[in-house]
Amino acid sequence: MPGNILTAVTDRVCSDISGCDSGEFIISRATLTSDTVCQTVSEPCGEFSYESNPPTPTSNRVCMPVSRPCDSGEFEEAAPTESSNRVCTPCAPGYYDHDNNASTECEECEEG
Repeated sequence: MPGNILTAVTDRVCSDISGCDSGEFIISRATLTSDTVCQTVSEPCGEFSYESNPPTPTSNRVCMPVSRPCDSGEFEEAAPTESSNRVCTPCAPGYYDHDNNASTECEECEEG
């Protein structure tokens, strides 16, 4: 029709809302005026780190550095894995680190 003027109200075009693909997560949800914004999930954690939080549909993975090796007087209760940190435990009272090797448990002190 001649004389029609298009405005912000009369020239609207609706579009389907996009979703994120596999390997992506949402960084901004769709609104009335914008589509969903997705970001690629970061690469897996490196050799000296572990994944403290896996990626979700709304967040990226979180990598943390593996903690220092266990000190003398401690033993490694749990070695680091792809999803957990190293756990060092001090020798309990009455026990000692007999060999300065974190992979062996503390031994009980001899009486005397």
